[in-house]
Amino acid sequence: MKRPKTSPRKDGRYSSYYYCPHHYTADENTVRVATNYFAKFSSKNGRPVSMNSLQGQIVCNKKLHTIYTANKSDLAYQKAVEIHLAKHERKLYEEKQARPSASKTIAEINEKFKAHCKKLEGSKDFSKHMNANRERVARLYILPELGETAVGRVTEKDLIFFFDNLHSHFINAELGDILYLHVQVTLKAIFNFAYIRDYIKENPVTAKVNATATDNRKKIKESYVSNRGKWTSETVDLVTNFVYFLIDKSKSDNYYQKLSEYMMLTLHIGTRASETAGIQLDDFDIENNKIHIQRQLVKMYGIYSQPLPEITKLKTKQSYRKIPISTDVKKLFLRIEAEYEEGLRKPDIFGNRSLWQNDDGVPLHAIDFSTMLLRFLRNYGKEFESKFGGKYQFKFHALRHACISTWIMSGVNINIAKYWAGHSSIQMTADRYGHLVDSREQQFDMSDVLQDKNNNSNDLGRK
Repeated sequence: MKRPKTSPRKDGRYSSYYYCPHHYTADENTVRVATNYFAKFSSKNGRPVSMNSLQGQIVCNKKLHTIYTANKSDLAYQKAVEIHLAKHERKLYEEKQARPSASKTIAEINEKFKAHCKKLEGSKDFSKHMNANRERVARLYILPELGETAVGRVTEKDLIFFFDNLHSHFINAELGDILYLHVQVTLKAIFNFAYIRDYIKENPVTAKVNATATDNRKKIKESYVSNRGKWTSETVDLVTNFVYFLIDKSKSDNYYQKLSEYMMLTLHIGTRASETAGIQLDDFDIENNKIHIQRQLVKMYGIYSQPLPEITKLKTKQSYRKIPISTDVKKLFLRIEAEYEEGLRKPDIFGNRSLWQNDDGVPLHAIDFSTMLLRFLRNYGKEFESKFGGKYQFKFHALRHACISTWIMSGVNINIAKYWAGHSSIQMTADRYGHLVDSREQQFDMSDVLQDKNNNSNDLGRK
């Protein structure tokens, strides 16, 4: 049987179409070339490739291939076939090597990733805290659903389905959006590790998967009562009652003591969550009963390259302010200061006397307190709801709204409230809290005011 026909190309070469010699072919020339090639190279590097010299048959994913030759000569064709076979054999070898890795389960990949993170623990990219958090998230939310699945069989649709089911679980269990983000980042890290280590040839965590997870996380966040709505005295009372309910429970359960102090301080001074976490003992001015807000504690949660919180400047000039402190806040300051003097507390890893730290001396961030709050709601949320007739579904920013609302309802001038709150304009304060301006003005009677002014003018005339 003659060679396949050739057709000229624009680049001067000829394309020759033929059935791959890995399959049955009656082309004696092709069989001879393929047989000689495999006899010479099949055992190189221990590659288990063999070929039937009579039929030229082996597993192949395609039957029709294209050979490019510089001219129509038999020597050029023979060389082109050898080059093609070499490339095709290497591809089959890579697929064969990847096949056992792709059959590994996600649980097995996670164990290898965990060992990898353990080796890097202590470096700037991995910390003990972040590794422990990653392991907990994988154990509780990823492995129960995907642990026994072969990593090579997970598709984009499977991950979208996983995140949709996880979203429903978070809504029913009243879990937070930050925890959902940790699951998203951890799962992505596991598949990135598998992809870099060539356990899989394509990463199923695509842009579509990330978009689905991000949309679901926003829905979880929106499931909480909106913090930007019109606040009422009933809403403020609910938040206030919850804080003091938490303080009462923390007396018998020390795990929530730091959380109760954090929420009480935020409720009394109306700071943002990161501003409260950044407060240090040096910020208190006890003689003048004021606290100076001049820094914040931020943390790039979900990014393993920045495991520690960072003390940064505030975003705007208006955010730098001094706020009067209450009796409860003053008592908290004196107690913490006494503990530092007695050696019960030590400066944090940055050398600052922060208000709250973990066991490693790292200042606690709002995300750490959020985890405590979710745990408290799971344990005592039903009791609070039955006692006060309302379900607590707020984030920490609600404490700031409750504080500013209390200032306005108590008769604090709106310009002063604007300064204490650190708002950039009076318009922002008026738009959000203007409806709460002294409820006593609802009893306003213009006739009484004008009559009073009329009497004053008559008195002036008599003088």
